[in-house]
Amino acid sequence: MSEPTDAGRAGRPGAAQRLALARLRELLERQDALGAELHALKEALGEELNTLGTLATPESGDPASLPLSQVSGLLSRLAVAPTESDAIEVMVSAARQLLPGTRGAFGLGAEDAEPAVVGVWDGQNQWNRSYGRRGAASPPEQLARREAAGPTGEALEFPIRGFGLRLGALRVWPESESQRLGDTLEQRAELLARCAGLVLGGMALQRRLRHSALRDPLTGLYNPPYLKEHLERELHRAERRGGQVALVLVDVDRFGLYNDRFGHEQGDRMLQAIASLLRERFRSADVPCRLSGERFALIMPECSAADARQRAEGMRRAVAAMASGDAALSVSVGVAAYPEHGADTEGLVNAADLAIQQARQAGGDQVGDGTP
Repeated sequence: MSEPTDAGRAGRPGAAQRLALARLRELLERQDALGAELHALKEALGEELNTLGTLATPESGDPASLPLSQVSGLLSRLAVAPTESDAIEVMVSAARQLLPGTRGAFGLGAEDAEPAVVGVWDGQNQWNRSYGRRGAASPPEQLARREAAGPTGEALEFPIRGFGLRLGALRVWPESESQRLGDTLEQRAELLARCAGLVLGGMALQRRLRHSALRDPLTGLYNPPYLKEHLERELHRAERRGGQVALVLVDVDRFGLYNDRFGHEQGDRMLQAIASLLRERFRSADVPCRLSGERFALIMPECSAADARQRAEGMRRAVAAMASGDAALSVSVGVAAYPEHGADTEGLVNAADLAIQQARQAGGDQVGDGTP
């Protein structure tokens, strides 16, 4: 049987191309799914706010009654809060006004952790902590006891959930031990907790969407668009300050043969291991990225070519030590630095790519330095 021609080979996608296409489809599917969830959030939040609005305006003469305009203003602020901290501030303010004659606390945290109190209120005062800052400022003295134990009497607890995740809880006490909340206030508290869950859950979804747009789904490293944007930013900063920026490109040697022999699952595990080395063996200021199937990159601000080469050599040895025998892998590494090897993004990438080609032509498992 005759060998396929070069034209025939060019017309068929190779294993690396098929893998890249599969990763792209996976990323697009994840973004579509998150977009659908965000659309559902908007609809669900609108329904919850409408329900809460009807419960917030009971019959006239009810001590819990509030003007419709006041209720609408509170709920509108919650729906358009731009950050978690803003949403928490609105939630505490809304609780104090929608639940008159009560004291209470908002607690937020991961499902498997003890919720941190982020807001407390009583009839006259309120306090909220910036989202995610457990050790930051304490509440005023008159509210400090509420954070630890809450008001006296048995509390009603309403879970704060968003899209299947328990985000925290709203705890509410009557102002006096001899009082009870009443059906209207209980319903309001429950719906306020549900609205809070939808808002905070929606913000979590938006973070996931941004994360998926910037990160490679297999390794968690940044993707090529982020590399280009960040490298341009670092080059502009280095130009202004007269500094240096190093770019390291990493190619796994003969990775297609490795996949053919050991399978794509094992190949994926090795790519994840290399990604972990890039995170662990370089500085916290360095930015690791995955460019394609078996190619990685690392942006190293304020780093010379010599320093980058030294760190890259350590990483190359670490990859070689990960496996031995038939399962051994090696990498070819290219190092280039601004302004020595290139004055802009294109020039720097081309210089690092040339260094990889030189390393591969010399047999692979080497670090090239970007010198023509």
